[in-house]
Amino acid sequence: MADLRQKVAYLEGLVRGQMGQVGEQRVIMEMVEVLEAMADMLEEVRERVEDLELGEGEEEEEGEEVTCPHCGFAVEIFPEDYDEEGYLDLECPECGRALEETEKAGSPEG
Repeated sequence: MADLRQKVAYLEGLVRGQMGQVGEQRVIMEMVEVLEAMADMLEEVRERVEDLELGEGEEEEEGEEVTCPHCGFAVEIFPEDYDEEGYLDLECPECGRALEETEKAGSPEG
């Protein structure tokens, strides 16, 4: 953005102060460079907006609810809460104790 502002300031200087000394072709070429930089920036903004819009339509993954055997607190768990062997690897956010070490339902090993 700062680079674009510098180009515009340079172009403004050419037009205001040196128009008689600098050929019109040079001024036009500088204008084209500024327009190209603006087009590049607008393309980046458009891509970012598209990325954000795609993210908005995605549904949040729902977990399953388990009850802590120590304090009875309901904890929502997700597939990433299980370790490589398929065992629950999570502490209760309420009491801080490990949730029961049970195999994930439907895991390949169990």
